[in-house]
Amino acid sequence: MPPVLPPPPPSRRSPVPPFLHTPPTKGHAPPAKQPSPSPPPSPHTPPKNGHAPPVKRPPPPPSHPTPPKNKHVPQSPKSPPPPAKKLPTFNIRNFGGKGDGNTDDTEAFTSTWLAACKVEGSTMLIPAGYKFVLRAVSLEGIQCKENIVFQLDGSIVAPENHDKWGGDRSHWIVFKRLTGFTIQGCGTIDGRGSRWWKLSSASDDTQDSGNDADDDYHEDSEENVGMFTANAGSSTSPTALMIYHSKNTILKGITIRNSPKFHVQIMNCNGVKVHDFTASSPGDSPNTDGIQVHRSRDIFHAVKWNDTRAGDDCIAIQKGCHNVNVHNVTCGPGHGISIGSLGTDHSRACVSNITVRDVNIHDTMNGVRMKTWQGGKGAVRGVTFSDIRMNQVKFPIIVDQYYCDRGSSGHGCTNQTTAVAVSGITYENIRGTYTDTAIYFACSDSVPCTNIVLDSIDLRPAKQLDHDSQLHDSLCWKVFGQWKSSHEPKVACLQAGKPSTYDRVRSNIDSC
Repeated sequence: MPPVLPPPPPSRRSPVPPFLHTPPTKGHAPPAKQPSPSPPPSPHTPPKNGHAPPVKRPPPPPSHPTPPKNKHVPQSPKSPPPPAKKLPTFNIRNFGGKGDGNTDDTEAFTSTWLAACKVEGSTMLIPAGYKFVLRAVSLEGIQCKENIVFQLDGSIVAPENHDKWGGDRSHWIVFKRLTGFTIQGCGTIDGRGSRWWKLSSASDDTQDSGNDADDDYHEDSEENVGMFTANAGSSTSPTALMIYHSKNTILKGITIRNSPKFHVQIMNCNGVKVHDFTASSPGDSPNTDGIQVHRSRDIFHAVKWNDTRAGDDCIAIQKGCHNVNVHNVTCGPGHGISIGSLGTDHSRACVSNITVRDVNIHDTMNGVRMKTWQGGKGAVRGVTFSDIRMNQVKFPIIVDQYYCDRGSSGHGCTNQTTAVAVSGITYENIRGTYTDTAIYFACSDSVPCTNIVLDSIDLRPAKQLDHDSQLHDSLCWKVFGQWKSSHEPKVACLQAGKPSTYDRVRSNIDSC
């Protein structure tokens, strides 16, 4: 019988499943197994037990399919928002205003205001190209909606004849009890003040306007809420524009010129911003402060450049003022920037957190001044004057705790043992030229000036002086503080430490 040959080894290219191998012949050893790669699984390869595998079916889709993670799912486009509601404008011309410079438009002015203030966010328009004559008017806002805009693009002028002025001669245009109110535009308010100035001179109403005169104005009655009247001792010249008892108010862009008295008065207000504003009156016009602030807080003057030319203080900060910032202002001519006067007639005055910086002052009587009456109470504290440029200023830095402007009226002023405390005042980086006295500190014997800092001061005599100008040495009387890194003038009269009467200073500060 011929021999039985073993089967050939399986091919590597075409592996043969084990169940297809020829079984070995009885009596012969099986051939050695050759290593071969495992074949990939195949759906057609039956299992070793000879049973077909169960058919795998895909899982059913979820009833609520969820989007795959981390993938953007497009959404249906949203409908565009509705167009912004156009707020109404109330034009004074549509309410009978002529704007011819001769007709009395006071009634049309009032009617326009009453219509505009009933609609939140509305605008009262004084259009360009017209000149509206306006008598004294007081616009009440207690019944008004918020965010009213007074758009002044034309001109408002005062009556030429004083007899046509109206009943109240202490103020001309008054806005009161408003919230979110804005006065803006490129127009002009002209007070025609020259005749008032002559009357002031004739009645000896030429004293410094910086009196602590908050109580010179009062509200007569419930029927005439907010109509201010002058008391017997106050000036009869009217303030051009008053903002009273309002909050979140903006004054920008407009020009007020030739005011009979103060150009703008801000009283009992919170949150007022003034910028791009111009006040302009001749340097010899009496009591024409640019802006006066009384009993107000969070006031910001001149976010951008202001230009103030007045016959008195460019800006005067009175009692009850806190958190007032004045910056980027051009001031001159006039009496500079003042805090006070404070403490008149033994009154208590509190002023704090005042900053004056980035200011140009030229051709003025004073630069930065603080003035208090003898006999007063309270304190001025936390004041900083910085980065101020002086040019041809008579008294660049002045603190006067012996202030008195009653000499010409015959009353005079007597020495007192109490005073408004002046403490925590910093002067830094003040440079320029002066025409009389660079630094003048006349502080109280009983309540001296304390914690005064002079840092980086460089004030030199002007090269060209008027024929009546005369230079004087700086004065320091009863002032305690420190002098740091200054150039001119060389003043060594600041005393270190605290005065022996510091308890009086501390008591005044605590009273505020």
